[in-house]
Amino acid sequence: MDEYKKVKHKQTEDVLLNPGMGYLYSFRGSVPVPFECVDRNAWYLKEKISDKIEVSVPWSVIEPKENTYDWENPLWEGFFNSWISAGFKVSIKVRGMSSRGTLYNDGTPQWVFDKGAKYIDEDFNNYVNLPGFKKIRVPVYWDDMYVKCASNFIEALGDRYNHNPAIEFVQMAHMGQWGEMHVSGHSDKQPWLDAGFSFKKYFDAHKKLINAYKKAFSNKRLSQAIGEPIFNHTNMHDVAGMVDFLVENNIMIKYGGLGCNFHEGTNPFLEKIVQEYYNENYHKVPMYMENATHFCPMAVAKTGLACHLSYYNRGGEATGFGMPWHDSQVADIIRYSARTVGYRFVLKSFECLRKIKKGENTTVLYEWVNKGSAPCYEDYDILFSLVDEKGRVVFEEHQGPKNKTSSLAWDKNKTVEEKLIYKIDSNIPTGYYQIYIGMCEKENKNNRIELGIVNKGDNKTYYIGNVEIL
Repeated sequence: MDEYKKVKHKQTEDVLLNPGMGYLYSFRGSVPVPFECVDRNAWYLKEKISDKIEVSVPWSVIEPKENTYDWENPLWEGFFNSWISAGFKVSIKVRGMSSRGTLYNDGTPQWVFDKGAKYIDEDFNNYVNLPGFKKIRVPVYWDDMYVKCASNFIEALGDRYNHNPAIEFVQMAHMGQWGEMHVSGHSDKQPWLDAGFSFKKYFDAHKKLINAYKKAFSNKRLSQAIGEPIFNHTNMHDVAGMVDFLVENNIMIKYGGLGCNFHEGTNPFLEKIVQEYYNENYHKVPMYMENATHFCPMAVAKTGLACHLSYYNRGGEATGFGMPWHDSQVADIIRYSARTVGYRFVLKSFECLRKIKKGENTTVLYEWVNKGSAPCYEDYDILFSLVDEKGRVVFEEHQGPKNKTSSLAWDKNKTVEEKLIYKIDSNIPTGYYQIYIGMCEKENKNNRIELGIVNKGDNKTYYIGNVEIL
């Protein structure tokens, strides 16, 4: 046998499009953009910045009448199916309350209140001064009728999408404004106290809604945006128990206020308590953030990504797609965010014998590092292939690393050394072969993830070097 050969592999600057992570294009305005209406020369399509979108609509759009569902509405499936057809995954979100509320078809459908669910009509000027808008109708979220009607809708939502492979994850959004746990906007707190607000009622109702989502979506990752219940009356410390409940139930945590420090902390872009929630829990469940504004400076993006984010999207309520059409400083921020968010496995070095005798065992040494912002929450095997001069795979084997990819051994900036042993098939003809490596699902070697290295070949495997089989 010949001596060992160590290869140091080069990294790629490409965005990795992998399951369980990524930058999401966001659609929540009144003018959704079907995929066929997007400029094919847009830099973000040519550079493949993302393969996922977030779609968000008010409940009243989907269920305008009790038990009558408008699934193919042009604000919903009527447009996002075009993205699915183009190969994108979708995160769905149906909000019990949006900015303008029920009276403007932007929240809970009126029939829920007609059945007896309690509500509060707030002064619209407490939120934003828009001519012609008088009141915002907001549900009393702990009201039994509201919880019952919402739970029935959630069941129907699960029947429709729980087994749809194009749904990446589901955002729970029936508690609070925009689904962010704010039961009121910047408004008078007294009506909410008069309606019986207490943390016990609030959390008990929220837990019922969460359990309804869990039952309806047994096959999907769930996400919940966290926020303070009543602005200027409560704060993010008050939801610590709910954060614990979400983590215990394996629910991804989202925060939509990145870019604004509303209360405390040395970082001007994020409250200290939110950073603590993320740092304390990211090793248990994935983390997700959204800008509080349409776009943000690089410092804001880096602040969020430092919180171990698996998913990231722009914020703001702008209509339409909202992505910059031309290359710009904003585009560079999006590139950086898309390239950094989630896990990013890089093969630093690969070591094996220059010559291997068929029918015998050979040892391969791998050195990996995670260059992404977050750990991986799934287990992947390392795939080792030998390819002949005609591109045919003559030997292929996948093995789980000693340190599972879902473990903190593979956390961001961690280096992992793995030693795997392969028995080369005795039926392989002698000669020279190319070595390709990759990562794949344990149960299906054809489902592979992208790696942060150059020389990607077919089927998401990567050329490493040559070997002679004796």
